[in-house]
Amino acid sequence: MKKLLGIMTVIMISLGVVLFVTPDTSVKAADAATGCGIQTDGTQEGAGGPHSKFTITGNRAYIKFKVIGGADCTRTVTLKSYLMPARNGEPRDQQKKFQEVTRTVGPGQYQMSVGLPPKGCFYQVDFVRVLSDAERQANGGKNKMLGFVLNGTRNCIPVTPPPVTPPVTPPVTPPVTPQTPTPATPVSSVIPTATTLPETGMVESIASIFGVGSVVAAGSYYAVSRKQLLSALLNR
Repeated sequence: MKKLLGIMTVIMISLGVVLFVTPDTSVKAADAATGCGIQTDGTQEGAGGPHSKFTITGNRAYIKFKVIGGADCTRTVTLKSYLMPARNGEPRDQQKKFQEVTRTVGPGQYQMSVGLPPKGCFYQVDFVRVLSDAERQANGGKNKMLGFVLNGTRNCIPVTPPPVTPPVTPPVTPPVTPQTPTPATPVSSVIPTATTLPETGMVESIASIFGVGSVVAAGSYYAVSRKQLLSALLNR
């Protein structure tokens, strides 16, 4: 039995040595290695309990903490409050930051506070240590969470209505006015009658006779004068 206990003791001591010498890249190990760390007064997440990290008074959230380390130890911390869509904070893409306070402090006791959304609204408060780039990479790309509290009974995040797409108005086509065909002029089938010459009276008849007689007399005179001229020419 004593031999068994001795073997177990050796194993435990060996494990302790192994755990001690195994390199730890976590933020906690880094704080221990540098001798510079942060410790909250409470040990439980939330507010209202005897060991809670947060105290809610009025419309503000308070947290007490201390920085432990030497004179050259400094830590940057941020206290943020958010409007939440639900008590569990989901969906996260709908969370809205409400207020933020950041401080860089050295060794000592401190208290920070941040404003909360209107009473009854779902909210979350985060207390985080702002890490360096190397520390953030070792911590999965995030700052170190030191404490948080969730509360509220209703969603107060304003809902943004989707953009209204105006209806597409088709172009107005003017009505086509039908053209009235011009009626063709009908061809008359009536044969026009010959115009009847007006009857002439006695005066017109006499004038016609004298006119014809003058023409005959002139013609006779012309014929006689030609004969006389021809006879005179021949007798020379």
